[in-house]
Amino acid sequence: MIYDSLGVVQPPSTWFDSGCGGPRARWLTDGRIEIEGQGTLTTGVPPAVGQWGALIAKASAKYDVPAQLVVGVMSVESKGDPKALSYAGAAGLMQLMPATADYLAKRKVSSTEIFEPSLNVDLGVKYVRELWDRYKGNPIKIAAGYNAGSVKCGAPGKCPDGPNQWNVITDCASGKAVDYPAKMFAYSNAAVASGVGTSSATNNKGASWLPVAAGIVLVAGATVLLVRSA
Repeated sequence: MIYDSLGVVQPPSTWFDSGCGGPRARWLTDGRIEIEGQGTLTTGVPPAVGQWGALIAKASAKYDVPAQLVVGVMSVESKGDPKALSYAGAAGLMQLMPATADYLAKRKVSSTEIFEPSLNVDLGVKYVRELWDRYKGNPIKIAAGYNAGSVKCGAPGKCPDGPNQWNVITDCASGKAVDYPAKMFAYSNAAVASGVGTSSATNNKGASWLPVAAGIVLVAGATVLLVRSA
């Protein structure tokens, strides 16, 4: 459970919108993401992602972001393949563009180094944190921003069948904008249940990663843990 300083159980977060239309989404108290009118979608985390749980937990703690969100991003982007390379040149587990990797590392990242799992995950999670701060914990915008670099309304130019349900620009597949936020949420929700990416100190089905008001603490047995601030 999530309690405030007076011992009152906290409700789910406020609803967030895309700014472009479509359904809203919110964080639940267990760390899952609910889509308005659709509930908490769940898609099993790709098996290969599980092997990177320690790296995900380490980087998530370093940058103070929900670990299950990182699992969701990695699941959509590479399915856990450290050698993944997109047609656009995005590389590695977190599918970083070379220019983005250079920016995040504040130095030139070589074409070989970018595939190194620990560096790739560290930089990818650092980027998630930047998006978290930019969009103030809005999961829809964080997902769309990771996929497209920023949140833009509409459909990609080469998607004649129109936008996704959020009306935000994402990748295009089979003539339609990919529903990147919903896909990422479904993997993220599965990670909460499976514990992928957790550490022994924070493994409480995602509750310790919940973005709630500053000063809230998680009481898990005899352990008191600070939780992510929005």
